[in-house]
Amino acid sequence: MTGVFRTIQVAAPHLREGSSVILNGSVHAVLGAPGYSAYAASKAAVRAITRVLAAELAPRGIRVNQVTPGGTSTPIWGRCGPTGRRQRTDQPERPPPALRRAFRGRRGRPVPRLG
Repeated sequence: MTGVFRTIQVAAPHLREGSSVILNGSVHAVLGAPGYSAYAASKAAVRAITRVLAAELAPRGIRVNQVTPGGTSTPIWGRCGPTGRRQRTDQPERPPPALRRAFRGRRGRPVPRLG
């Protein structure tokens, strides 16, 4: 969060009318999924600063938005969860119920880098 705050603090004086600030969020800011407390707290802070900055920079004609991408099937969703503890292997690999509700059973698939 410190990096987001300091970057905007330094960049804001240089932004012209019509500029945009785009911050990256996460569904974890509102899910309450076990094992994600530090990550969720930092993303909740990004969500809050997005709202405050939008109000503060609006008089200068600067938009501030947050992009919250959906879940993507990456190794973090494998047998080791966010805590690094190995999960039981006799159960199918499924995210916790809170994440299943958030993604509604759909997750994106990574695409190899282009270029």
